[in-house]
Amino acid sequence: MKLYTIGYGGRAPQDFLALLKAHGIATVVDVRLRPDRSSMGTYAKAKTLDKGIERLLASAGFRYVWLQELGNVFVGMDDWCQRYRRLMDQAGDLLVERLSHLPDP
Repeated sequence: MKLYTIGYGGRAPQDFLALLKAHGIATVVDVRLRPDRSSMGTYAKAKTLDKGIERLLASAGFRYVWLQELGNVFVGMDDWCQRYRRLMDQAGDLLVERLSHLPDP
């Protein structure tokens, strides 16, 4: 499975969508712990599918999946990188298991 990463910070919604299209992306997997708290409303996970990031992606033909378990629970800690690496080393197979059930690409 081939995975890409992208950040939305500082990107206009149309630029974000254009990058996804340019790389042949079909499904966006959101790994934020709290996507409902995005400071940029367009990218927030709203309570209904007709708003926020789900509406943005669906309107352009992309699938949206939220996998909270892949979020960085150590963000804000000085040693977050080492802690997250340990977590992935010890339980990574279990944490990314649901990725294998997503349709390609």
